[in-house]
Amino acid sequence: MRLRGTTALLLLAMALFGLGVRSALGLLRTDTQPLAASPAQQKPAVTLPGTLYVAQEGALYRLRGGGFERFTTDSRGWTQPTVLPDGSVLAVSRQGDASDLAIIGSNGTVTEQLTHDAATGHNPAIDANHWTFYPALAPDGTTLFYAYDSPKNGYMVDLATWSRPLHGSAAPKRWSNPNPYTGGDVMPVPLSSGGVIDGSYAVDSKERITSRIELIARPGATPVPLTTADADCLWPSLSPDQKTLAMVCTDAQQHANLVTAPFDGTALGPLRVLVNDRLVSAPTWSPDGTGLVYLAPGSTGGGFQLWWLDGVTSATRAPHPVQVTSGVGLDASSRPAWTAATS
Repeated sequence: MRLRGTTALLLLAMALFGLGVRSALGLLRTDTQPLAASPAQQKPAVTLPGTLYVAQEGALYRLRGGGFERFTTDSRGWTQPTVLPDGSVLAVSRQGDASDLAIIGSNGTVTEQLTHDAATGHNPAIDANHWTFYPALAPDGTTLFYAYDSPKNGYMVDLATWSRPLHGSAAPKRWSNPNPYTGGDVMPVPLSSGGVIDGSYAVDSKERITSRIELIARPGATPVPLTTADADCLWPSLSPDQKTLAMVCTDAQQHANLVTAPFDGTALGPLRVLVNDRLVSAPTWSPDGTGLVYLAPGSTGGGFQLWWLDGVTSATRAPHPVQVTSGVGLDASSRPAWTAATS
């Protein structure tokens, strides 16, 4: 059992640091680039509207007004930010054996810690720790969705989709039942209808661990697949009007495509490839819904950079990728957070 549990931990690590098992293997190539520079040390190639947050080496950086500045002031392993309605930032604080959710004020310091997942007491067992990742705020502005490894059986680490009030003491709700020993369910995207989309890992008929985008109407409901196991899709990102879904699909190979598809609330339309055969991750819509940023290496074996696609919704022309950063090595498991506000 402990051997299978260790395997689950490795699968979870791969799920969190890339595009799934096969795409994550692409990150194991030798990096011949110089050491990553701080985003604050360079001027982006494109001036993007609003304010955008990215993660690098456990710190969050804020891009606004044509330049980056460091946002977080401590070293708590910050990743996966999301902007709250009041302008504060909710993010994951990742440590060695656990991770938590905390709210960061405009000055970059923690104002509230929402979870306490690290085991306490004298010499606590490592499997008493928990992991919380991929926070996402529902359109109602009060409900928080996230991936959490509970219930937990020893060393078996399979994330499930959960929700809880952003504030208050109401009990959390579990939405999904993850497939055991795969890494589970990740990257929830709340819907205005009250349901949620997430990415779910499973073992398919060919004994491959692949991921599907699924729709869950209510807590405990049977998930409805939106993509196939063969497409091997992850990183769902819904446009602000919730009519177009962006995602990353690998076709169960060691490459990845950034694609979009119309979404009518229950099913996806035809897939449109925007970027093909690249190691892409973490697509994020612009606040006005006309473009996408995503993360991808700037060169073979290099660190992940920020890229911009304008005119994604245009039916008459294909958007051209523009590399926004170079040499910074951003956290590929951390989706950028983007808001129209500039203060």
